[in-house]
Amino acid sequence: MSRVVKGFRIRETLARAFETTCKVMGFREYEVIEQLIAEWLEKIRGQLKLEDFMNERKESTINITIKQTQINLIIAKIAELDPKQKLHEIQQLDPRICDKEEALRWLPNVIREASILLEAARIYGLQEEAQLLEQLTTQAALKLKQIIER
Repeated sequence: MSRVVKGFRIRETLARAFETTCKVMGFREYEVIEQLIAEWLEKIRGQLKLEDFMNERKESTINITIKQTQINLIIAKIAELDPKQKLHEIQQLDPRICDKEEALRWLPNVIREASILLEAARIYGLQEEAQLLEQLTTQAALKLKQIIER
């Protein structure tokens, strides 16, 4: 039987409860989800006459994970950068007394990495992440300028 891979966004607490319950009970998550969807479709089939909207086709494999995988990779890279922590570190950095040489190595790398991720976040519509990365690049550039000018 062919399988379709699809990603959904659900509340984090619901996802954790579902994952934990499946693990404890020894169920495979995809089997539970598949069963729930089948039961739900059967339940509403008569209400909406879904047959009018659904073309009966041979089962085929559909792979829709490429974009989601790319988004997941970008989110993972953003998490690895940890922009909130970097912002905090930059805000705590006093340009008058910090180690200038270390700051000149560290800040340009943060700016470069955050800029690359900012562009990717914008392309994939990750607005919250893009705002945070934009704030990080702006603050890092400002702090770098202050350090260079001292």
